[in-house]
Amino acid sequence: MKTIYIGIDWSRDFIDLTALSESESILLEERIQVTRDGFKKLDEVIDRYNRKGHVVAAIECC
Repeated sequence: MKTIYIGIDWSRDFIDLTALSESESILLEERIQVTRDGFKKLDEVIDRYNRKGHVVAAIECC
């Protein structure tokens, strides 16, 4: 099973996401607003990659 790494940088107004493959290729770079729709989008992104392999996520905030 492939491992996909997702970095989540969380601020008051937005969330920056980066998804990397095992070989450190960038799969996704996206900015999501901190809103209900934004959190829905975050859930969709994590779910999409979770179906492709094992997801390891790290969250930074403040």
